Amino acid sequence: MTEATAQAFVFFIAGFETSSSTVTYCIFEMACHPEIQEKVYIDIDQALKKHGGLTYDSLAEMEYLSQAVDETLRLYPSVPILNRECTREYDVPGTNLHISKGDAIVIPVLWKLRISWRDIPLTSYRAWLSVWKPTA
Repeated sequence: MTEATAQAFVFFIAGFETSSSTVTYCIFEMACHPEIQEKVYIDIDQALKKHGGLTYDSLAEMEYLSQAVDETLRLYPSVPILNRECTREYDVPGTNLHISKGDAIVIPVLWKLRISWRDIPLTSYRAWLSVWKPTA
């Protein structure tokens, strides 16, 4: 399989599987955390009543729902690792690590590790994270 064919296949699968997995995990977490489910329900209900139904503006106002989806993606990333191939010789600054052209590079998604989040300002997630914890 050529690289272009492989990438086209990935784009096709990525558009389908990632959405269904995210929705499934989000619903699962809300079932495990009814207090969050209630807040999401209220958020959706208020936005729909204010705008008379499902509109672009009502979706834009569903901030808690948006946070629920964002947090679901953080806890259950659709793509847990990225595989790449080094395209040129590279010396990692501040280390004695050398990566040669053609080397396979695996980039893990580390959003669940405390070390990944300790220095990041968690503006809108500050209250959210105190309640929402992964069940898996």
